[in-house]
Amino acid sequence: MSIIGADASAQSLPTDHLVCAQRLVAGMPFTDLNHLLRTRAERTPERVAYHFSLDGDQFGEAITYGALDSRARAVAGLLLQHGRPGDRVLLLDGGRAFLCALFGCLYAGMVAVCADLPRAGRPLTRLSRILCDAEPRIALGMAGATPQRPDLTALLAEWDCMPLSTNDAPVRPPTQPVFHPGPDALAWLQYTSGSVGDPKGVMVDHGNVLATLLDLDRAWRHGSDSCMVSWLPVFHDMGLVYGVLQPLYNGFPCYLMSPMSFLQQPTRWLHAISRFGATHCAAPNFAFRLCVETANPERLSRLDLRTVKVLLNGAEPLHDEVLRRFTQTFAPCGLDPDALCPGYGLAEATLKVSTKPRGAAIRRLAVDPQALERGRVIERPQAEGGRVLVGHGHSDIEAGIEIVDPHTLRRCAPGQIGEIWVTSASVARGYWRRPRETAEAFQARLGEADEGPFLRTGDLGFFDRGDLFITGRLKDVIVIFGRNHYPQDIERTVQACDAALRPDHGAAFAIDTGEGEELVIVQEVRRSVWRDLDAQRVVGHIREAVAQVHDLNVSAVALIAPGTIARTTSGKIQRAACRNGYLCGTLSLVHRSSRPCNAPSVRA
Repeated sequence: MSIIGADASAQSLPTDHLVCAQRLVAGMPFTDLNHLLRTRAERTPERVAYHFSLDGDQFGEAITYGALDSRARAVAGLLLQHGRPGDRVLLLDGGRAFLCALFGCLYAGMVAVCADLPRAGRPLTRLSRILCDAEPRIALGMAGATPQRPDLTALLAEWDCMPLSTNDAPVRPPTQPVFHPGPDALAWLQYTSGSVGDPKGVMVDHGNVLATLLDLDRAWRHGSDSCMVSWLPVFHDMGLVYGVLQPLYNGFPCYLMSPMSFLQQPTRWLHAISRFGATHCAAPNFAFRLCVETANPERLSRLDLRTVKVLLNGAEPLHDEVLRRFTQTFAPCGLDPDALCPGYGLAEATLKVSTKPRGAAIRRLAVDPQALERGRVIERPQAEGGRVLVGHGHSDIEAGIEIVDPHTLRRCAPGQIGEIWVTSASVARGYWRRPRETAEAFQARLGEADEGPFLRTGDLGFFDRGDLFITGRLKDVIVIFGRNHYPQDIERTVQACDAALRPDHGAAFAIDTGEGEELVIVQEVRRSVWRDLDAQRVVGHIREAVAQVHDLNVSAVALIAPGTIARTTSGKIQRAACRNGYLCGTLSLVHRSSRPCNAPSVRA
């Protein structure tokens, strides 16, 4: 075994990162997103920019750069009849209407607020919190649907938010001039998932977006011959920035599917990639797993994935096993294993912090799991019990990424795990109307040299030979008897121990009993076994697996009904909400098993 040495240094910080960021933005080909669309519309007005489909098969509807520009100016004129620059506008639509609404907001100098509308019958709790925080004057996209959604009508009326539709914009040639706000103007509020609290509106300006698009382009080398297929929700940062805006930035076509079409049949995404010769695509880790689980010989025989250059795996913790299974499953279809691209980012950095560059092999590092619990990185072969971590590459713009001790606020020594801090032109300006949270998250400074400001990501990791490795989340770390345990590791162990448990549908967390913290597992069961579940057997398997793999006693196990785990809009498990539901007794329980845990180890 060897400790990660001096070559594990962070991606070096520019001497003056603010000057570097300003220079980067000043040297970009577009001054703002409005300038980007206008440039495309002026140079190639008849070129199709986006194709739309519900099922990923037939892509009949499309929109050209010229038509998008024309409709956006018409929508801007409509918005300015009912509001003024600086107003917030809630966007609730998808597809073509969303693009016209988004650029209509930007052209009018208004601030877009992208939000998810839950299906009928689902509570509007999160949307209500967003309305309370952003106070939008107008809601675009749902004017025609509000009669079928009385709950939405009442909510918009409660917050004095006027529903309009992009269809209300005049169809005649628009006379509304295009507003050019510059890189420092606020473009939209990107609401965080809210996995540890109320959603917060990240203030993303035009310069942040353009810097991110440049960063992604340098890593993955897009061109006019590139092609995107995306099913990602447009209210999520990865779906909006990479799935929608990257094709516009580089001038290549994009095929947009609905998220529901993917969830109903995951291989639709792969068939669309095959059919349209897609070169660049992105999805969270669970999507790669679903594609593997739903693949069959007949479907594989009809896939041709030779055109794929980049398949981004991001937006949630990724697992090396999933990457390997995906590569093995689809290699016969021509998939290049080096096309798989781990990426790390967050809404507060607009999207990207670091990614593997196009064509490079995935970096893997096997480390001692016990040392990892102590915040240290020591190499240990996988055959000897080492845990395999996947490298997430680096930044491709002049960004600084540091590994910092969250308690002392000083740089970590080589081989020490710490919080990931970022300074970059892509880092947003802060949280909307939350000065205290903005100061805490976006204005951190290194203790030893007063360097900064930095974005504190709340994520833990380390550098090795220029690659960033992610080990967990600071606030989710479980500390029992002085040892750190990452919940995603425990959740993975639990979900693998019994076929009755749903993968990616569980939460591990700690509760304070007054005598120390104890471990609790909340886990969904599969729908196919729900009614005939042998709960005692399953709980026994969970306790045994966690004890053997993590040397931990499980204080309580709550098995819950399918489809009831608390998740964010981007699919992440809301561990804080699961913990609250457990403590308040509001979980949809199938079975609960508790026993006292007062020993530091289950082993002799």
